[in-house]
Amino acid sequence: MSKYTELQTRKILSAYGGVGSIIETPEGALMIKPFDHWQYFALINKGRIEIEENERIEDIRLFERLKHYFPNLEQLVKVPANYSKLYGSSSPRLDNHIINAKYFPIWMYCNNCGRLKPLDEWYKKWKDVHQGGNINKINEAFHPPKCYACYQKAKKEKKGKKFHSLEQIRFILTAPNGAIKDLPWNLWTNLSRPNKEERKSDEENSASGIVFNGECCGKQDLRYIKSDKYADFSSVMIQCKNTACPTNGKRVTLAGLYSIRLPDYEKNGSPKLVKDKDNNIILDDKGKPQKVYFKPVIRTSNSVYYPLITNSLYLPNKALKRKTKEKIKTLYESADFSVEEIQQTLRNKDEIEISLGEIEEVLNPKSSDFISEIEY
Repeated sequence: MSKYTELQTRKILSAYGGVGSIIETPEGALMIKPFDHWQYFALINKGRIEIEENERIEDIRLFERLKHYFPNLEQLVKVPANYSKLYGSSSPRLDNHIINAKYFPIWMYCNNCGRLKPLDEWYKKWKDVHQGGNINKINEAFHPPKCYACYQKAKKEKKGKKFHSLEQIRFILTAPNGAIKDLPWNLWTNLSRPNKEERKSDEENSASGIVFNGECCGKQDLRYIKSDKYADFSSVMIQCKNTACPTNGKRVTLAGLYSIRLPDYEKNGSPKLVKDKDNNIILDDKGKPQKVYFKPVIRTSNSVYYPLITNSLYLPNKALKRKTKEKIKTLYESADFSVEEIQQTLRNKDEIEISLGEIEEVLNPKSSDFISEIEY
């Protein structure tokens, strides 16, 4: 259900946007995926996209520095410009020269009927309603995401507006370790709010003013209800409309939303712990390890995204081009040339002047310790 959206490069990669950042677009809020999930770079690695020389970044110092963080890094390539064929077009100028993003938050509601679901459920229901149609046209009509129920009702009654675009929930969860995720809205109708005494006696829930007790029923039919009666979170409520639900349609407000503190977990199920830059566990006032907790924030808040930026001064006369390094390695491995023979071959065939020391460095690179940003 992907669709192309034109974005300026400065929004994709800058001090305010980059991998993991949330970009507000006419199509909705999108999160930029990690570089290794971009189709552009995947096709480069498979040899299906030929990179022009002006698209490569021939900065050996920067390459070696970044390889400290990304051991599998093979080359540096400029971010694709992401141009559309025509202004406002829904297709790119170059099909594969694009970056990849995903909708985030994935929980969305319809402003018309109030239904609340994660994106994949909305899309599944949309396909069910249009069953038997052309899948490309179905996908095209779904973007930006739309309510299947309102469309179905309007088509059946043959009146009223057919398409109602979905709204993404404004709130998300972030943690100090950089983790980010949606709030568990499917658990909201079955939450409890323990008093201070109960929270003091329960260490696991002591950090939160809200406790989630699982889903309210097996066939949830959630609604996101807004009211003008109050100015705070009490004016927003979540309700399950399933007639067989034990909650009996009880409306649960968002009061106390900002008091939520949810622990983050490792893959093995153990809580993640707060650590310093040397990977040492930080203890609290009682001498116990501090856990990493998620807390709610508004998705457009400036506190959501802080990029790590590396600056590099490029000195082209001090670095060998990638192609030259590959030729040196090929000559050495395939013909077992000596360093002197490699130097002579490059001079005669390619008119490349290179010292014996530079060739030695390519064949036997010196390992160096990671230096500070200022030294770099």
